[in-house]
Amino acid sequence: MSGKDVFEAFYKKDFANRLLLGKRASIDAENSMITKASALHFPSLSTKKFAPMRISHDKILMGIGVLQLKNECGCQFTNKIEGMFKVWSCKVGRIVAAAAAKHLTPVILELGGKCPVIVDTNINLKVDALAQELEKFYGKEPLKSPDLSRIVNSSHFNRLTQLMDDKKVSGKIVHGGQRDKSNLKIAPTILLDVPADSLIMNEEIFGPLLPIITVDKVAEGFNVINSREKPLAAYLFTNDEKLIS
Repeated sequence: MSGKDVFEAFYKKDFANRLLLGKRASIDAENSMITKASALHFPSLSTKKFAPMRISHDKILMGIGVLQLKNECGCQFTNKIEGMFKVWSCKVGRIVAAAAAKHLTPVILELGGKCPVIVDTNINLKVDALAQELEKFYGKEPLKSPDLSRIVNSSHFNRLTQLMDDKKVSGKIVHGGQRDKSNLKIAPTILLDVPADSLIMNEEIFGPLLPIITVDKVAEGFNVINSREKPLAAYLFTNDEKLIS
């Protein structure tokens, strides 16, 4: 058995476990469900027909295959279903909602913007310190580090390099920026004072790129967050009890 076969066998088992945990309420309500793996990350899982999995003597969880996403640019429902719940990016969410509208299928989409982190000046966390920590983790040549993960595929590698090569931010890289296309590796990269209208501030990143915006007051940071799409989570690092409360 090859390493790929071992990985896919492990992923299928892990996928089933996570599937059951996330869908238990619907299963307990004796609903039938169909789920779908990512066609970009695990195409073999997305295209294969899975046999129904028996949860108990009277509950069956259906297989994979109702919704097809084609390179995130188009989708179609091959069957009419009663409803859908999914976590997607805003871009793909619009595509899915448009496809669902043809069948009047109710859709609940969990969408969100970037998950911001506000670091107050009274916290001892500086850009130089971040760079030093990254060097401790991955060394002076991060692309050669065995601890640095690869980007999942060439499409996402090209997407991330496009974010870094944007003229508005290419001169804002203060740490990292190295990339190895043949091995799909990108060094952890810090970008300082990136403009709000840059690609990296308006696209989901899903990669080792950290854009930083500096403001004069914490309140300005809140204004930046409120001016954008609602995030799924936000974090605050401060020693100011008033801000915490």
